[in-house]
Amino acid sequence: MSHLSQFFDDLIDQANLQVSTVQKEKLLGYVDLLDKWNKAYNLTSVRKPSDMVVKHIMDSIVVSNYLEGDRFIDVGTGPGL
Repeated sequence: MSHLSQFFDDLIDQANLQVSTVQKEKLLGYVDLLDKWNKAYNLTSVRKPSDMVVKHIMDSIVVSNYLEGDRFIDVGTGPGL
């Protein structure tokens, strides 16, 4: 397990969130792509993948326990989240 994967697991546990293995893989894959393409196109001022997990991924999913319904839009949380 990579350092970033373990870091993400720890954050998920601290926030008491339920994230499936598939969801986790997709979210960390998104961070990998964001890190790669951020170097070319400056998509976000956040540079470190671990900071991307905190400032983009966790900021977007931490509210999930408080949402009701099937469809949502989250405006202004970062690069396409």
